[in-house]
Amino acid sequence: MDVYGYCILRDMLPPERLARLLDKLVAQAERDGVDPAGPEPRNFPILASMQNKGQEYVELLEEPKVLEIVGHV
Repeated sequence: MDVYGYCILRDMLPPERLARLLDKLVAQAERDGVDPAGPEPRNFPILASMQNKGQEYVELLEEPKVLEIVGHV
């Protein structure tokens, strides 16, 4: 976080939960007219406000490991 401004939390979520979130993310991208498999998937315009797209994203932000990292910043 201190060097790059982001981090990767490997194995933070159980595979089933991760699969559900990915399915929801892809479905939301399609509703928003974004091709998640397109040339610039990292530019999803929906990512900035995912907490407004469903409770599962709020819960993701409230994960203890996420809160620990956010508290560091």
